Amino acid sequence: IREAEARNEKRITLSAKLRETEELLTNFQGLQGQDMCPTCLQPLSEGHLHHLERAYQEQCDELKASLSKAEAEEREAREALELFEQLATREADLRRRVEKIDILEREMREARAQLETVETKLASIADETATGDDRMTLQQELEKTRARLKQLEAQQALFQETRNAGRFFGRQ
Repeated sequence: IREAEARNEKRITLSAKLRETEELLTNFQGLQGQDMCPTCLQPLSEGHLHHLERAYQEQCDELKASLSKAEAEEREAREALELFEQLATREADLRRRVEKIDILEREMREARAQLETVETKLASIADETATGDDRMTLQQELEKTRARLKQLEAQQALFQETRNAGRFFGRQ
């Protein structure tokens, strides 16, 4: 940001110097054909006026070249700043995605643990003589847990696919 601002200030300074030099050139061109300077009432020589005009024209050309270079440097600095901002935004997005994946993985571990618990209970009840209501309740709980696990696995697969697609297209 500081570099872009410095480039902008340099461009502004060069633009001001260029305007001043162009004004002087215009003044010198207005004095041609006059024998006396209207300001200081000194005699004017055509050779001296041509010499001054050439010198200021060269200075003007140098300032134009410097200004053009400063504008290009400012543009490059602004583009670099914009790229940096895009990268910072992308990094924040990736961090959020990683956090989501971490949460999904934790939920999947919890769902698997619940599934194992329900399956263990179901297996122990199958061995015992349980009522049909107990089995039905456990069976429903088992189905809900399996459905939740499938949902979490699908979400994780989607996030993983999105993540891999981002890498494939060079977005990281």
